[in-house]
Amino acid sequence: MYRGDDSNARGFNATASGDWLIVGTGGTGISAAEIIQARNPSARIHMVGGEWTPGITTNPQFQAVSGRPGFTHEVGIRIQKVEPIAPGAPGLKVTITRTLPGGGTVTDELRPGGLIVAIGGRNRAPAPIAAAVEKVQAAGGVVNGRALLDHDGHYIGYRLTFPTGHEVDVTGAASRFAPNDVAFSLADRKIMARALALDALPQSGNFSGGFAASALQAERYGQWRKRTRTP
Repeated sequence: MYRGDDSNARGFNATASGDWLIVGTGGTGISAAEIIQARNPSARIHMVGGEWTPGITTNPQFQAVSGRPGFTHEVGIRIQKVEPIAPGAPGLKVTITRTLPGGGTVTDELRPGGLIVAIGGRNRAPAPIAAAVEKVQAAGGVVNGRALLDHDGHYIGYRLTFPTGHEVDVTGAASRFAPNDVAFSLADRKIMARALALDALPQSGNFSGGFAASALQAERYGQWRKRTRTP
């Protein structure tokens, strides 16, 4: 069983199972499915969730993933329990509640070989620097963060400042949520929340962590760095 963030990390083993269940219908789950399809083309993938994240079903990444063989999906699903099929046996038993078209519900059981839970995760720093953040915390220190804006006021990512004075800028999909274990001001968190809502409207067929929004953000960040060598 993997968390959504783990399934998008370098060490994720997509060939560990040929039958995957992804719980969560957002961008993290879609990216996990895309990774599995690339590394384990014959795998079956079933994605479930309560409802679709706005704009996700018209997103080109989702359409490409859902159009490949072996991928199925359904919403109106609530996970009740996850447990081993039997002590020491491979595979999992996932008990779900499925909402029927008329509003009633039924209980069902899924038995995937592998499970990815891409819902309700803790916002974390990107994997390459998460360990550094945790090391600072373990020593009683604090990592500070601030939202970055270009010269036109567009959100272009956030900056982490470590007690040693080292700084790391985070852009792209990873920059859309402030890590819970980093100290951001309320004003900075509001800037990030506003950008999350406005940088890719659902009607556009994209989402703020998607390719188009991330590419535009990267271009703005690059131009900002050229104009501001010592921000």
